[in-house]
Amino acid sequence: DYSALLSNPDAISTPGDTYTAKRPTLNPDGLPGAATVFVNEAGTRALGNTIFVLPTTDAATRSINGARQALGTVIHDADAQPAPVGANGTAAAGMSPDGSKAVTVVMFTEGRTFATLKFDAAPNDPVASAQATQAAQQQDALIKKTPV
Repeated sequence: DYSALLSNPDAISTPGDTYTAKRPTLNPDGLPGAATVFVNEAGTRALGNTIFVLPTTDAATRSINGARQALGTVIHDADAQPAPVGANGTAAAGMSPDGSKAVTVVMFTEGRTFATLKFDAAPNDPVASAQATQAAQQQDALIKKTPV
C-alpha cells in the first residue's frame, strides 16, 4: 500500500479555497503505486496526483521520458519546460486538446518513483505554474521521507 506517499489536500495552497481528497486508488494502471484526486469546494478545480513505484531509477526515468512525449494528449501544443522539483522535473500548461479546460502538469522522478500532478480548471481560471510547482515540491518532500 503506497497511499502514504500521497500528499494531503493542504499541499494545494489556494487562498480562500479548500480541497478534499477522494479515496486513493492503489496500483493505478496495474503498476505499484497510488493515485488520488483532490477537488475544491466549488468543484471547479481538480488535482490528479499519481505516484508509481518502479523497480529502478532507470525505469522511473524511462517513464517520465515517455510521459513527456505524451503531454500533447492532455495539453494542446504542450511545451514542456524544466521544473525545480525532484529529478527530471518537468512542467507544462495550456488548454486541453478539446479546449474545455485549463491544464497544468508537473511531473518528476525521485529515486525509483515517478510522480505526476495534473491540475484541471475552468478555461479562464488556470492554476498558476508557481502554485503547481509548490504542490509538486511538497509531494517530492513527502516521497523523500517515506521509505519505498
